[in-house]
Amino acid sequence: MSLVSNYVYRGASLSNDRPEPQASLAFDSDGGWFGGLFLSRVALPQSNSQVIGYAGYAQQWLGDMSWEVGVSEAAYPQDSEQNYGEAFVGLSAERLNARLYYSPNYLGQSLRSVYGEINANTPLIADIHLMAHVGYLAVRAGDGDSHAGNHRDTRLGLGTSHGDWNFQVAVTSLTRTTGSYYYPHVSQSYGGVVNIAYGF
Repeated sequence: MSLVSNYVYRGASLSNDRPEPQASLAFDSDGGWFGGLFLSRVALPQSNSQVIGYAGYAQQWLGDMSWEVGVSEAAYPQDSEQNYGEAFVGLSAERLNARLYYSPNYLGQSLRSVYGEINANTPLIADIHLMAHVGYLAVRAGDGDSHAGNHRDTRLGLGTSHGDWNFQVAVTSLTRTTGSYYYPHVSQSYGGVVNIAYGF
């Protein structure tokens, strides 16, 4: 369970820069299968909640590195026309991981999308660690469709854990390189995010 000061998804605020509660449930088997659910309130024109389900398979590869493949589905209960699925592949090491996602129907708008991300995590001092993220979204559509475009998002923050509690503070940014953003009311965004989570 967690509370975020601003729900930022791939660089865009889906909560209209307001705090929102979130919950996640994850399962990992000894055989490499994994799955889970993520739920959050959002502040979109036609939706006030988002549910993301995912499942996949992962195996160790070289040393501490592992690979993974899977699928996910993002659902908006109040506006199912925005629902979309993605397939993903990824590589993970102790302090670094990367994923590549593909959707043939991004946000239910017949938009083909590819999203790539790299995430890093390294200890600094005491129980504080540095987190960094960079992502790039490319959306393609038919000729003349204004929703096609490319966007880059970044995140840099600090985190610490105490027992079952986790605290994070980060600065995020979204830069539009070409085209309009895939949510009509968002073009680019910069800001800070505080996340307080409790795991059990």
